Amino acid sequence: MRNHPLVFFDIETTGIIPEQHEIIELAYVVADQHTLRILKEKSLQVQVKHLETADPFALSIIQYEKRDWSDAMPLRQALAQFLEDANDGLLIGQNISFDWAFLRRALSSEGLEDTLHYHRLDIMSMAFLVLHDVPELKKFSLKELTTYFHVPLNKEHEALSDAHATLAVYKKLREMTPKSTS
Repeated sequence: MRNHPLVFFDIETTGIIPEQHEIIELAYVVADQHTLRILKEKSLQVQVKHLETADPFALSIIQYEKRDWSDAMPLRQALAQFLEDANDGLLIGQNISFDWAFLRRALSSEGLEDTLHYHRLDIMSMAFLVLHDVPELKKFSLKELTTYFHVPLNKEHEALSDAHATLAVYKKLREMTPKSTS
């Protein structure tokens, strides 16, 4: 397999329904597939078009009111930057189906071509496979996994912090996975 970069990414949204809510933050850490050396990282704040449809609970989780959004950019610009930096990368995320649903919808709504690798890896599923018999792990959430592995989760629900934590958990899980001898 060609050396595709690994793109550890996370998004924050104004709610949980892709058809109704918006991406408000997109962050990613691009790493070499073999060495996991970080090649690039970025956090992009996105301008919200319809704050009135935002779920107040979602906004409280990301501490919307306490953060500075003056550098927020249009969604199309953020997505274009992401696609440029993550081109042909393999997306890896915590509960990736949630993030992917929003990302796929955003790309479609902005008329942008998906240039990412077609495979995606979910850390939650990977953790379940490796750690399913660990009694203290109940939901395999990012918070649970970072606590279990003693890796930092500096600012939960801040996309770049979550992307870095996802990379750290991936490293721990990869260390636990047997290497192929072929």
